[in-house]
Amino acid sequence: MDLIDKYIYAIGKKLPYDSREEIKLELKSLILDEIESSYGSTPTKQELEKTIYEFGSPSEVAARYKKDDVVISKDYTSMYFMLIKILIAAMSLAFSVIFIIDLISNFDSFNVANNILKLFANIFSSSLGAIGGLTCVMILLTRYSNEKFINFEENWSIKELDAIKIKPEKESKIGIAFELFFSVLFLSLINFAPALISLAERSFERSTIMLGHHINIVVFKELLLFISIVWLLEIVSLIIKLITDESKFLSLYDIIVEFMNIGLLLYIIQYKDLYLDYKSLLGFRGIFVFIAIISIIDLISNIFKFIKYYILENKI
Repeated sequence: MDLIDKYIYAIGKKLPYDSREEIKLELKSLILDEIESSYGSTPTKQELEKTIYEFGSPSEVAARYKKDDVVISKDYTSMYFMLIKILIAAMSLAFSVIFIIDLISNFDSFNVANNILKLFANIFSSSLGAIGGLTCVMILLTRYSNEKFINFEENWSIKELDAIKIKPEKESKIGIAFELFFSVLFLSLINFAPALISLAERSFERSTIMLGHHINIVVFKELLLFISIVWLLEIVSLIIKLITDESKFLSLYDIIVEFMNIGLLLYIIQYKDLYLDYKSLLGFRGIFVFIAIISIIDLISNIFKFIKYYILENKI
């Protein structure tokens, strides 16, 4: 049934991200039911190919799951979402630069909570306005343009599936973009203003809950180089994911970086000189422990994916 998996995978690459997995499961069930009803439980390769060909090319099948009555034509959908990502990235970068400059120039009087809220509000409002303008342009193009771009692969052949290698499902580009944005922002903050950690601790202790320890900023600064290197390696991975497809090299790179990240976290967790007045885990040490647990789970998941997609199935 490897041919069916490749066929479903090819269709999935053309489906909307949010409903992709559900549609793929439905399609696979329909194809398997059709094969069993027509040819029994042990169909030949020719019978499999005939059933798949009758379903249609991946583009045709994917198009059946997209609504015809749309405000923005499918001809412009890819361009529309690409421009949205560019607009959000541009607004995020612009206001983040303003945020960091304001932080450096007014550090003593800098109100972290208010300025972070202001940062998000500015990004949201400006992005919303820009997306609104872009949407209006795309609606006008849909309404008044007579040019058609869709080609449903009239000469599509089953043999094209032989060249397909099934890879892990790609993450949402928007999710990756947001993760990249926050990674760059926090890396900049801890390097330009590591004292913000103490400021965050003091802000937390204004509540009724007292922390079980405090971070030694002097020692933390000594670790900044190692933290920055690992964080930069993760940022490089996110940038690659934004501009290219999943690959064996990228999957292996992620595993290596995750190993380094976990090693650094475990070192930070057990480094007693980093924590002042230690009484309990409540504080940044507890946060480091939580992140380490999540990272270990993520590492195990990535290793299983690497073995499944790049060692067992595709025999790379």
